[in-house]
Amino acid sequence: MSRSSVLEWPDGSGWLVLAGGPDTAIRGQAIQRMAAGGVVVYVNTGQGSDTIQEDMEDLGAPTGYILDILSEDDETIQQQMADANLIVLGGDDPPSAIRSALIGPVASAIRQGFERGSVLLCEGPAAAVWGTWMVDEVGTLLPGLDWLPRSIVLPGVTSAAGNPLATRLLAEHPNALLIGPGTSSALSLGPEGAVEAWGARQVMVALGREYST
Repeated sequence: MSRSSVLEWPDGSGWLVLAGGPDTAIRGQAIQRMAAGGVVVYVNTGQGSDTIQEDMEDLGAPTGYILDILSEDDETIQQQMADANLIVLGGDDPPSAIRSALIGPVASAIRQGFERGSVLLCEGPAAAVWGTWMVDEVGTLLPGLDWLPRSIVLPGVTSAAGNPLATRLLAEHPNALLIGPGTSSALSLGPEGAVEAWGARQVMVALGREYST
C-alpha cells in the first residue's frame, strides 16, 4: 500500500481522483494528468455517461468510448479496460448501485489499469465506494471496495463539525477515517505517496478518536 500521513491506498503508477461532484477544472486536470496515446473509458453503471463524455471531449479529452459494464461480458470488459489511460466514473446512480456494478471483474480490471498508470476519476456518488465502508443513499453503512483502509468517503462533506452524518459515523466507528472532498474539489492519490488537492481544494480528513496509524 502507498501511504502519506494517515492516508493509505493501493500501490500503482496511476492516480485515484475522488471528486465531490462534476467539476470542469478537475476534469481538465485529469485529462492533463493522463498519459499520452491512450483512450478514455467512461464506465456506465446506469445513466449519465453520454453527458460526461460530451463534456470531457469539449475540454479536450482524446478519443473515448462508453463501457456498459451491466451488459458486457468479462472478457470484453478486460479488453476495453486494457487500453484506458483515463477511466471515468460519474453520473447520478446511487452509491449502492455503483458498488454492485463494480464488484468482481470490473473492479479487478480497474485495479490493473490503476497499477499500470491509468487515472481513475470518480465523481460524486462514484467517489463514495472506495473506502472500507460506504454510506448508501439512505444513510446506511455498507462494505465498500476497500481501496482506502478504515476509510469512509463522504462526497460534498468538508467539515465533520456540525454535520450529523459525519458526527454519527465518528461516534459509531471511532477507528474510522472520514474523507470529504467538496463539491468542486478532489482528493487525488498518486504514485509513491503523492497526495494532491484539486479544484477548490476543500478536502476534509477527520479521524475517529481511536484511529491509529
